[in-house]
Amino acid sequence: MTLGCGVGCTNRERGLEVAARAPSDLDRTLAAIDRQSMVATLDHLTSDDCAGRDTPQPGLVRAIEFVEREFEMAGLEPLGDTGFRHGYECFARGAAPSCSLVVRVARGEFPLTLATQFTPARYCGDAAGGGELLFAGYGIQEPEWDWDDYSGLDPKGRVVVVLAGEPRESSDGDFFGGREMTESASIREKARVARTRGAVGLIVVTVDDAEDRRWLETQLPNIHRGEPVADYALPTLVVNGRVLGAKLEVDFALWRADLDSGRVRAEECRVAGAADYVVKHERKRFAVANVAARYPGADPTLAPHAIVVGAHLDHLGVDDRGRIHRGADDNAAGVSVLISIAHALGAAKPRLQRSIVLVAFTGEEKGMLGSAAFVESAPGLSAESMFAMINLDVISRGPEDEIEATRQGPENILTKLLPAAVQASGTGFRVGDGGEDFRDRSDQVSFRRSHIPWLYFNAGVTHEDYHGWTDTVDKVDLGKVEGVAKIVLALTLLLANEPALHLPRTMESKP
Repeated sequence: MTLGCGVGCTNRERGLEVAARAPSDLDRTLAAIDRQSMVATLDHLTSDDCAGRDTPQPGLVRAIEFVEREFEMAGLEPLGDTGFRHGYECFARGAAPSCSLVVRVARGEFPLTLATQFTPARYCGDAAGGGELLFAGYGIQEPEWDWDDYSGLDPKGRVVVVLAGEPRESSDGDFFGGREMTESASIREKARVARTRGAVGLIVVTVDDAEDRRWLETQLPNIHRGEPVADYALPTLVVNGRVLGAKLEVDFALWRADLDSGRVRAEECRVAGAADYVVKHERKRFAVANVAARYPGADPTLAPHAIVVGAHLDHLGVDDRGRIHRGADDNAAGVSVLISIAHALGAAKPRLQRSIVLVAFTGEEKGMLGSAAFVESAPGLSAESMFAMINLDVISRGPEDEIEATRQGPENILTKLLPAAVQASGTGFRVGDGGEDFRDRSDQVSFRRSHIPWLYFNAGVTHEDYHGWTDTVDKVDLGKVEGVAKIVLALTLLLANEPALHLPRTMESKP
């Protein structure tokens, strides 16, 4: 089938044809793109509350709830199994039900509750044991800073209790200095030090709600490419310090303040009690979901053949040092474009022939799990009925007023309409055809495997903060994000009135 005006079409003819396709309210719809909604999305998705949005952890669930609310407020139709959620399952390493922690003190035995009050650390091996408890400050030995939490202590044969993280700034100056957490803060290093001193177990305690989310809540479930490796040096549990402190009749938050200020040393903080533990992990299924919404087309023939615009919602969570990987560029910025398009469509209500489907995918960082599930089982939308796919990922960095649109091999209607979309957007952006380094690294791959025509907007560069904890919202180029939103919306509106029922399917080899 020949699309557009075919080979030999003049620029003037093509321009007239594109103008005829454009909805009459294109300019009004583009004007509804709101930078403030982008700021709100970026701030929320990169917040402590979302804890790095790791699949399938609670922080991602809170991010999903946020996108659901935004799609609903925009007035879009839900396109999920349950409301806006398109559910699927993934395998992850989780805590087995047999995990237990029992604290023994003079007045009795007190079991703690798995998941909410304690959890096995994500990389530790399975074991059962116990022993007398010994508090060892942060569990750090750091000669460079003249810091030794084990000074005057004998942890041999004991279960060592340590504070999460590391000492921060105090009135006496910097202990470990500045914003960056050192390796001494990592659970792995604390476990190594405790093991070398003869400990039989390690308990890492949190002291407030923020730490619960940063440390306790983000250990499990945990997905790895391949089988996880148990590389902590001894059985390790992360525990709610307020709960444990109540059983031991101590205040770990107060002890931390005293340690940070230098008023006391770890050897002066005594606990009286013992603990028995069972640490057991297992690989099991977890429920997770994409968030999908539809803006319906008006033509009964074309409307079922939808344009899919997607951006992945998930990121890398919290690392072993307790640093939140906020994923501002990767990919809160892309989701902010998705949500701004949803609100623009809902506010302007353009009359379109073809439906537009907006999807915030999960599991991208774990191998495009969510987009693969969507192509396979999107409610009421088969792979054959997906007209085209536009993907947004890592769009907010790189040269100002420039963006890459990685594409499949031969020219198709997406690339033919792209110059007109850029012109209609009024951004003056230069849109390149590169970004090839990212060709096989984002959710368009799932659509490519099913030969669905696709276009992938990205910055075309890997910056120094990519997949690092320093990928923060202050480094996002909001002007660039807004410009990309207008280009993508203009292209989507033009495609929505494309008269062809189907586009030729790409025959690219599968990645």
